[in-house]
Amino acid sequence: MPGFDVVQRWKGRIAIARDGEPLGAIEEVLYDAAGDQPGWALLDAAAGWRLVPVMGAVEHGMVVQVDVPADLVREAPTMEPGERLWPQEEAALYAHYGLAWPGELWEDEDAEVADLAAVEYLPLVRSP
Repeated sequence: MPGFDVVQRWKGRIAIARDGEPLGAIEEVLYDAAGDQPGWALLDAAAGWRLVPVMGAVEHGMVVQVDVPADLVREAPTMEPGERLWPQEEAALYAHYGLAWPGELWEDEDAEVADLAAVEYLPLVRSP
């Protein structure tokens, strides 16, 4: 998992999919409140602004390869630069990409997801 010191250098770099297909330029890097780590990159992609997971992303020189296929990115949830990523939106991203939800703290003892609207959001972490 890349740390904040690494992902903060990614602004402006090109993200590529698992298969090497270019996805777009990284505009912002967002904090993953559920996993308490860098979690998402907002891309300026041909299909518009798209969010992609950076868990498992790898730097290759000036390119960042994310571990998702390009077709999922084209259909991914979106947001505008400078907006906040709300818990409900983050949960939708995990579901869209088929990722395991790391937010056990958001679940009650019956394993039902708690009301995410009641959880405080965390501000974005922007790349310099």
